[in-house]
Amino acid sequence: LEESLNSCSLEEHKIWFFEEPFPWVDYDKYTALQKFLEEEKLDIFVAGGEQEFRLDIWKLMIIKNHNRPFLASQPDFGYCGGPTIAFTILKLSQQHGLTFMPHSPQGDLMPVMAWQMLCASNPGTCSHIELACVDDGIAQIKLDPKSGEYSTKYFQPAVQVKNGKFSLKHHDEKPIVGWGIQMNKQWLAASSQVIFSPDSDSATKRSAL
Repeated sequence: LEESLNSCSLEEHKIWFFEEPFPWVDYDKYTALQKFLEEEKLDIFVAGGEQEFRLDIWKLMIIKNHNRPFLASQPDFGYCGGPTIAFTILKLSQQHGLTFMPHSPQGDLMPVMAWQMLCASNPGTCSHIELACVDDGIAQIKLDPKSGEYSTKYFQPAVQVKNGKFSLKHHDEKPIVGWGIQMNKQWLAASSQVIFSPDSDSATKRSAL
């Protein structure tokens, strides 16, 4: 690891953090890398927690006064248990001086929750969010490089992303209610619910609307 880091100029290439550089449960390696970066006085830190689902482990890692595995909390709203747990991790990060960089790149409602949380949080704690920039068949997003519109098939209106910054302001300037989006009715119309009954081996399928 030391040979690899010393063989290239990371700062020259404007690399400023490592995201989940090791298997997500191997926190000893995270800690060793973070310690090495600090000892070398490199302006680079480690981000982690994308797949961590245990709140007790989050608390242990964040509350540590030294030998932390990372300096940026990066929970995924799906893995960690939803927005309430993510908000708990955000508050812990704020209290103990960690950066909060939510990992929610999919084109569903998870990035919407992350956007709202970042907009309502302390700017000193929340600075960035991870967004998918290509449709890999999973993310289901579209990013128009000219208009800066970040849209998905699940909701509307599109979110404006320009010069690396996003805005939740709507084009018609209507007040934001709830999460600030509306589910796409065309997508809902093409979807269906499957309802299983504990008293039956069969399932009932009906429209999501």
